[in-house]
Amino acid sequence: MTAPVAPAGERFAFDPVEATLTAGTSGSVRVEVTNTGEERLRELNLKAFADDPLSLSDSEAYVESLAPGESETVTLGVEAGGSALAKVYPLSVDVQYELPGGDRQISDTYRVAVTVTEPEEQDGPSPVLIVGALLALALAGYTVYRYR
Repeated sequence: MTAPVAPAGERFAFDPVEATLTAGTSGSVRVEVTNTGEERLRELNLKAFADDPLSLSDSEAYVESLAPGESETVTLGVEAGGSALAKVYPLSVDVQYELPGGDRQISDTYRVAVTVTEPEEQDGPSPVLIVGALLALALAGYTVYRYR
């Protein structure tokens, strides 16, 4: 006879605190990690992973300990590629941690939403357009002067 096994439950909750980047820029993404279990956890080593168009310049964070229900905000260095569309992308996070008895475990993978926005449009013409217009005017002026 077999009996269903109840899931162990989630040990952590991850909530984005500051997780918005502009396409083509890099910055800090701040994430709150909460111990949702019933035991104090120690030496939490968080490791983040990202898929294109996101990349990580600082993918690790450390939290000394978290009591049940306690939260800590960690910071990760993230870059949104210039070709990134304006939408929400997942950032994956794993946690290696120590239980009260000293055993080390690795969590399931958690996902954190990172929002990418479009770059702000520049006011006025671009510098390339200005230089091109000046060169065209100079060429036209030279042509008129030469054939006069």
